[in-house]
Amino acid sequence: MYTVLLVDDENDVLENFKTIIDWPMYGIENVLTAGNGQEAYDIIRSQHIDLMITDISMPQMDGIQLFKRVHEDYPNIRCIFLSSYSDFTYAKEAISLGVENYLLKPIKVDELNSSIRKSLDNISMHKHIAQNLFLDNVLYRWITDTISCEELTERCRHVNINLYFRNYCVTMIRLKQRDYIRKPIATFISHLQAPLDTYHFIDYDGYHIFIIGGHHITQDY
Repeated sequence: MYTVLLVDDENDVLENFKTIIDWPMYGIENVLTAGNGQEAYDIIRSQHIDLMITDISMPQMDGIQLFKRVHEDYPNIRCIFLSSYSDFTYAKEAISLGVENYLLKPIKVDELNSSIRKSLDNISMHKHIAQNLFLDNVLYRWITDTISCEELTERCRHVNINLYFRNYCVTMIRLKQRDYIRKPIATFISHLQAPLDTYHFIDYDGYHIFIIGGHHITQDY
């Protein structure tokens, strides 16, 4: 589930945003609001925020200043800028900061929906990549014996690795033609996963490493 922070110094705009978007449809559980940049930053410091949708022109701390601080301190927060200004300098600065999108007021609902959907897709993809890197690191340290039993047990709980099979086997494959990696590897994993638990990653030398676990592993596999 996601948490979104809406930032605008116009209260009626905030209330409108809360009602025109079907937030639960996107898996957004919490929709928080702030009336200016400083208030928004205080909220971000106190709780987890996934996506921030903020106006640019605000008192105390404008949207550009806010996102610069957020981007530096909380780089995983995605941001969509809103502005009444069509001046390209605002859009140029917003884009240079790495915002998801820059929308001009009055906001078109379909355009805002599209931007929200894209931002959440990016968040999901980023989390997936991070989880895969974490898993690969655990598997690599496991087979190279560079992780303690205590740490391995703790990490495996988070990535659903079963450490309690009677037998494990490690297989290394190096394919000469990279263009044909996907099909044979997918077939190999599919063949193994029916009777056994199979964990796969690619090491630093380009080898495909398979850790295969099961209570009854024979040479037939």
